[in-house]
Amino acid sequence: MSLELNLYTMKSDMLDNCLDLFMDTFSKEPWNDVDESRKQVVDFFENYMKNDYFIGYVLKIGDELVGLSLGAKKPFLKGME
Repeated sequence: MSLELNLYTMKSDMLDNCLDLFMDTFSKEPWNDVDESRKQVVDFFENYMKNDYFIGYVLKIGDELVGLSLGAKKPFLKGME
């Protein structure tokens, strides 16, 4: 039995599932984050996503979101990193 992993570019319609995974993951050991509200995390994601240099990915097994990556491209003297 093999698992089919699929990597997708993160889109705004994936936000709710990304928030669920992020909050569930970082509320546990070793981070134990306590968010003021879901809106605080929504704002964090939306601030990343509206940045021109945003780059994000989600990893799915079937329809289940199992991983995500948030980041930003960095201007460099010879282009973008």
